[in-house]
Amino acid sequence: MHVLTLQSRNSIFFRDDTRLQKLNVLFEIHTTLSPSLIMSATNCDLSDALAILILLYEKYYADARILVYHRDEPDQPFQRRPFSDGLPKIPLAFDGEFGVREVTDAEELFVRFEFDLQHEDIQIAK
Repeated sequence: MHVLTLQSRNSIFFRDDTRLQKLNVLFEIHTTLSPSLIMSATNCDLSDALAILILLYEKYYADARILVYHRDEPDQPFQRRPFSDGLPKIPLAFDGEFGVREVTDAEELFVRFEFDLQHEDIQIAK
């Protein structure tokens, strides 16, 4: 079993045993996590969800990607980037649903974060 202990610098929110249990059950059910999935399962806020996911990434318990979407084609990301590569550089072009699209303004894009657990038996303890 891979146990990750939360330090005092982590959120007070996850010091509650019930919330930690919900988080650990989530790890048993899902291999791919997002901030919104953690938020809905544990009722935490975005900063807490991101803190947990970044901690998993920093400790090599999860691999992370940035999914890049165009505002006019929001159903499918046109790019999946390693988290370590950061956000895409503008301008850029991609093959979209209606042909090649040129992006000249970052406001045309939005991103989501996706984390793949690297182990099947991860638990978080306090």
